Amino acid sequence: MAAGGMGSGLNETVIEAGRIQGVAVRRNILRGLALILILIAAVYLAGIAYLFLFQRSFVFHPGGTLVAPAALGLDAVETVQLKAEDGTELAGWFAPPSPGRPVVLYFAGNAGNISDRANRFKEVLASGFGLLAMSYRGFPGSGGSPSEAALFSDALESFDWLAERGPTTRCSTSLTP
Repeated sequence: MAAGGMGSGLNETVIEAGRIQGVAVRRNILRGLALILILIAAVYLAGIAYLFLFQRSFVFHPGGTLVAPAALGLDAVETVQLKAEDGTELAGWFAPPSPGRPVVLYFAGNAGNISDRANRFKEVLASGFGLLAMSYRGFPGSGGSPSEAALFSDALESFDWLAERGPTTRCSTSLTP
């Protein structure tokens, strides 16, 4: 019996050690999972912060060089500079319409610049329409930096500039290239 009692105590010790080891393993697994979840959350929050801080660079993609209209076959188009309410210089191309025709106010979209749309402008002018194509702030030829609020303000000022030159104006905008 004494031998059996010793074996039983040893078994209980081994079982207890196994339990302790099992608890430690579970604790290590839970710590590892918690660490992984914390890392995932940190990466997610860093991504959100990056998107927030650099959101304008995802919307506006100015590029290229503003070429003179005549160099692109737009001989009737002149380069104009409008001064925004805050003093920012805005570049544009203007061609008056044929008698009785409206002027198209054109914004070139969120990428590139108005030089990239020369073929579209040739079609507009060939139909007798006039043209005022504006370069957004921060895009080639214009000062400042683009933003949604500035875009709306500049559009209204461009429209007002056209309205001073004649009663027949129509507004056509494009937010995609």
